[in-house]
Amino acid sequence: MLFDFYGKRPEMSQLVPLSLQHVLAAIVGVITPSMIIAGVCGLTDAEKTMMIQAALIFTALATFLQLFPLFHKVGAALPVIMGTSFAYVPTLTAIGGEFGIGAIMGAQIIGGIVAIVFAIFVKQIRKLFPDIVTGTVILPSVFLYPTRSVIWQVVPDIRNSAA
Repeated sequence: MLFDFYGKRPEMSQLVPLSLQHVLAAIVGVITPSMIIAGVCGLTDAEKTMMIQAALIFTALATFLQLFPLFHKVGAALPVIMGTSFAYVPTLTAIGGEFGIGAIMGAQIIGGIVAIVFAIFVKQIRKLFPDIVTGTVILPSVFLYPTRSVIWQVVPDIRNSAA
């Protein structure tokens, strides 16, 4: 038994369909950024396939690292699903469209090094980000929630009127 939340274990009749649903939902979010970047960079079909496979493999490795921490220090020891992100797609398409896939890989290596250095010193630089600063950055997004709900209410009306 891998997980036992609140003393209960899900029945296999619930576990299998929910697991399959999760995998099918997650796989789209994992492979889509790779497909977009590969298309912009003009990669061959074999290279596109390799990029998608790499995204899936590293998603699995990062997820297992979160689930089973290394040395009880690296990882959350929780079933956290890690994967690729759409946040970087616009930047990577701009780099890849002009300089190619090699420049994307170089930018990711440099970005990874910067992230690791930042993570090592995050406790020391935390005092540079007082609550008033982080609150000021986060608070405006709270006021966007009503806008989001209005958009979701208006979009179906636009679709119906266009048909």
